[in-house]
Amino acid sequence: MKKQLILSAAIISLGATLFLVQPQKVTAASTSANFAVKQERLNQRLEKILAKVDTHVQAKVTEKFEIKKAALAEAEKKAQEATALAAETAKAEQKAQEDANVAAEVSAQQQPVPEAPAPTPVETPNTETAASPEATPEVNSGASQNWQEYKNKGQDFGNRLSDPNLTPEQRQSIVSEKKDYYKNR
Repeated sequence: MKKQLILSAAIISLGATLFLVQPQKVTAASTSANFAVKQERLNQRLEKILAKVDTHVQAKVTEKFEIKKAALAEAEKKAQEATALAAETAKAEQKAQEDANVAAEVSAQQQPVPEAPAPTPVETPNTETAASPEATPEVNSGASQNWQEYKNKGQDFGNRLSDPNLTPEQRQSIVSEKKDYYKNR
């Protein structure tokens, strides 16, 4: 019986608790309050993250700015060195020019000036004289001699082809002769 009495007292107290304590009804005000609290927490977290990212980005930007500033200072220093070097070079050239002018004046004063300048020969585009051995100076080396021959032959072809009175057949024969000469060389 004691057990029944304890059991019934427990049931009554449980029933009374259930009827006396009513569950809270979910209202719009309580939901919005919970949402506001959650939103506030999210905003705080977001502000912390943004502050952390902002300092990180600011550090990166500052670092890049310093690198660019150093590169600009280095470029400016190189430009100043180049300007100084150019100024020194210009001064050296000017001094050399002045020295050359002074030397030329001294040598001109020491040598008598000729009264009449020598007449300069006028060249005529005569193909016979251009290819003649008297028109070119004699050269001792074999390579230089070959080069002179090569040069004279090229000038000869050029002079012959520059004639405006050539017929197309004559022009073609000169061109083929020129090709054969250079090919067999």
